[in-house]
Amino acid sequence: MAETARNAYATTGANAAAGTPNVVAVFADSIADRQLMIPSGGDAGNYSATLTAWNSATALNATQNIFTTGGSPATLVQLTQTSTITGGAITFEVTYDNSTWVTITPSQVVDPTSANFTTISLPYTLVASTNKQFLVLNNGWQGLRIKLSTAIVGSATVTPNYTLLPYDPLTSTVSYAPVTTSYFAPAQLATVTAMKTTATKLYDVNVYNPNSVIAYWQLFDLATGSVTLGTTTPKKSFPIPPNGYLDKSLVSPIVFNTAASHACTTTATGLTAPATGLVINTEVI
Repeated sequence: MAETARNAYATTGANAAAGTPNVVAVFADSIADRQLMIPSGGDAGNYSATLTAWNSATALNATQNIFTTGGSPATLVQLTQTSTITGGAITFEVTYDNSTWVTITPSQVVDPTSANFTTISLPYTLVASTNKQFLVLNNGWQGLRIKLSTAIVGSATVTPNYTLLPYDPLTSTVSYAPVTTSYFAPAQLATVTAMKTTATKLYDVNVYNPNSVIAYWQLFDLATGSVTLGTTTPKKSFPIPPNGYLDKSLVSPIVFNTAASHACTTTATGLTAPATGLVINTEVI
């Protein structure tokens, strides 16, 4: 839904020290007001900065803070990578208490240049002569930093640049309707089948069970070749009632970071196929 700036003001005085946030931009939506802390020199629209360039002399696991107090609903990060690079990778870490840092949830890092905000796999392997963009979505944490998770090999430099955004591009439009692809399986049994072979999100589900006994629809965040029914634990296992439906439009999609595979069985984590295959209709991006 659309967000509009309602008010912006500066906090001055002894607390407005250099390097500390001193401008608050307040944005309103129909759920709640959000506050965006902009570092000194920023404005209510966004704040951009360039971090220190990394190279082969940079220590493994080196980090650079993007923000550590308050943050923003979303952050746009670009890596400017020169040549040559034969090794190296980065990831992002977050903190909820401004003390303990943990690796970010993969679903919170998407590709802003893709039509459907495709999830970016982390760690990201560095690529020579490439400008790589990341849209990092705030999941409630108070701090964000970038980490060199694999040391750089080669003569290149890698320079992180970032912009703090006062809105979440995935939710701040008047109406966000992701471009989805329909998937249909007319008689799904216990053969593990791909709904999508890459990272994706599952939005809409309609599953019909034509059998007179309950059946289960198992979902896996793995490629089909990595799933062994009866052994591999599913990401989700939905019970489908006898001669009944599972019909859901998901406000919060089910996120698959590797691939979306599925199968239908007679038990929640089993390998036996139902007598008649289930009818599967889904929408994925």
